[in-house]
Parts: sequence; C-alpha cells; structure tokens
Amino acid sequence: MLDVGEGKIDATSQEGEDEPTWIEIPQELLLMPQVIIHKSKNVLIPRISLTLKNTKWPFVLQRRQYPIKIYQVTMLFTPVAELHPQSTNVVIRVRVIKKWEFRGATNDGPLQHINLVLADEQGTSIHAEIAAALAVDKGSLIEIEKVYELKRFRVTPSRNYFKPVDNNFMIQFTLYTQAKVVKDPPQMFPRYIYKLTSFENIEDNIDNRTYLIGMSLEC
Repeated sequence: MLDVGEGKIDATSQEGEDEPTWIEIPQELLLMPQVIIHKSKNVLIPRISLTLKNTKWPFVLQRRQYPIKIYQVTMLFTPVAELHPQSTNVVIRVRVIKKWEFRGATNDGPLQHINLVLADEQGTSIHAEIAAALAVDKGSLIEIEKVYELKRFRVTPSRNYFKPVDNNFMIQFTLYTQAKVVKDPPQMFPRYIYKLTSFENIEDNIDNRTYLIGMSLEC
C-alpha cells in the first residue's frame, strides 16, 4: 500500500510510451513481506516410497534409505471409571486408601486374600484383591497411602456381597501384575473413600450384605 496524499505524484514514462504511467516509490514507503531464507540454494528432496511391512503396531514403513516406524499413541493412564473386563494392556495410577487381610468370617483362619481400596485422581474408587498365593510376592509391594502405577492386572465383575466400594468391577492381581511407586505424585488423589449414612438410616442397613459397612472414628 502507498499513501499518495492528494493523489498527486510525479510519474515517468518508459521508452516507447506516449503518457507517463510509471511512478517511483520511495523505499521507506514500501511494506516488505517476510521472504524465504536460503533462497536460490539447492535442496535435495529424496523420493520416498512407503509400503506397509506388517499390520501390527508399531507399523514399519519400508523406504529406500531407512525404515520408518510409526507407533500407536495412547493415553498414558486409563481412568478407573473406564475399566471393564475387556480392558487389556492398560495402566492406571491409583492411591492405596485401605489394605487389609481376609482370614475368614472369624478372622482367625489362614490367609485367603489381601484386599485393597484404590482411587485414581478423579476420585473413582475400585476394590482390588491379591490371592493368598501371591501375598508374599505381590502383597508385600503395596503400602497404604502410596501412589502406584499398576499394569497387567485382571478386571472382573465385582462380587454382589460385602463390597467395600460402589463399583461394578474389581481388580485381581495376577502373577504378572506390576506395581511401580510414583514419586512426588499430584496432590489431587483422595485420602479417604466413603459413603456416609445418617444415624436414622442405620437400622435400614441391618441386613445389608451388599456393601461392607464400617464406622469412621477419624474426623
């Protein structure tokens, strides 16, 4: 753009022209765009022919110079709310809210399994169970109040009796389950998971065998 004021500016004519139609624009009045650097330099762009070597992740694309690998990008941690029995190769990040041993109805028999209440950053809780056969190998890895990255576990429907949390699914540790402690975890993990019942509704839960009922002595 050029500001010519009143529209009057001296014009010149080129050789062979009858009327002056050319104007000379001062350098300081020009708006110069950003130009491409390295102009006029030779740039070699190789011809690439890409073909699928296989259909499994990661994809390997064949080319003349070097093979190219394309990896599937997935979310790092799966929310607990999205777990289901078909969940495979998922990783969750959870805090251990509670941990206790189950030794039968009288609590004086042999160890049957270790129970855990886990919660993720969104506050969704889930019950986890470590079988007695894995208690030494896996149970000793888990400490209450710590945050872990868990993977290679099994998701199954939760039992319909004495459930510690309101969740339709539960986690079962396997021989291949891995637990990695998270150092300096985010602060949004809950410390407690509970569902309050008022005193006037306590009698309504006398025969309630669906959920595990307890009393909180800490405020």
